[in-house]
Amino acid sequence: MEGIYHATLWNGFGRIGETILKFQQSLIVVFLANTAGFSQFYGHHYIFITTVLIAGMYPMVTVVLSSAYRNAWIGWLTFDVLWFFILSICLEIWKNKESYKFAKIDAFLQMWYATGYVVIAYVLWCIDTFYCTYVFAHLYLHGIWHLLIALGYFYLTTLISCLTARLENFEPIITTYPSDKLPLIFFVEWKRIHKRN
Repeated sequence: MEGIYHATLWNGFGRIGETILKFQQSLIVVFLANTAGFSQFYGHHYIFITTVLIAGMYPMVTVVLSSAYRNAWIGWLTFDVLWFFILSICLEIWKNKESYKFAKIDAFLQMWYATGYVVIAYVLWCIDTFYCTYVFAHLYLHGIWHLLIALGYFYLTTLISCLTARLENFEPIITTYPSDKLPLIFFVEWKRIHKRN
């Protein structure tokens, strides 16, 4: 959708693309918070329910605010700040990584790949925004930003699949491509754990 917007410069496509980006981010917040055990804080679900409500409303509210004002910084500032919240959840998961008992550490490589791609994406965004020269303009750094953010989403989504498998009493089977020594792409398959009587 963002590609169509940049090709046509029609604002409607831009708003739809912005909503999709933010909705995907809000889903990641909710599922990561669930797998990190946030729903069990203090023996009740208030923090998790609040996270779900805020994450659910955030895409719609920020897109409306961005549309209502000429400068769209409000919507994008919340998008940017939420990455710090996602990182804090990931660090919480990393601290308790032993409890997930993964056969391979590859599950957590996804977390660091996602973090790395998002950081690189924002470095390129800063260059494109604040230091854009004739040469940088022809590198299409904004397009690369979209690609790297999408890769960040991909790795976080596969991480969530691994973590959720554990919560649902499945064994996540991780296949890496092109090889185990150079794991760039992760595929996750769930295998039911058979309990012995």
